[in-house]
Amino acid sequence: MKSDHNIKWYRNLYWGEKAGQQKRAVLDGFLDGAAHPRLYLIALPSNGKNLLDIFPQPVLLQEHYRKSELYAVGVSVGKTEAMRLAGQIVMDAYRTTGTTDIQTFLGDDYSDAPDELQDSWREW
Repeated sequence: MKSDHNIKWYRNLYWGEKAGQQKRAVLDGFLDGAAHPRLYLIALPSNGKNLLDIFPQPVLLQEHYRKSELYAVGVSVGKTEAMRLAGQIVMDAYRTTGTTDIQTFLGDDYSDAPDELQDSWREW
């Protein structure tokens, strides 16, 4: 089942260690419409005060988030992995640019489907 979320996926998606070991299953968990409490999405902030937003996947099933446009930059399995991954993204931005401006650091290279699913996405 194709997700009805309006998620744009960063082409160089950051992966938590556990998530990276099971990429296909993790991405399917974000797209299948079922709740997967251990999955987390790291996205560009929805307001100007945050560096990043971290969403447990079940929260994304709420109507508000289904209608919101999200820019996914990382995925993880577990809350601790999500926090570490968000920290890594912030540190990468700081080391590269000297600032914590994540959006400028990452640029605008997003697509409608994660690169890892491009072939199977076309089948849907």
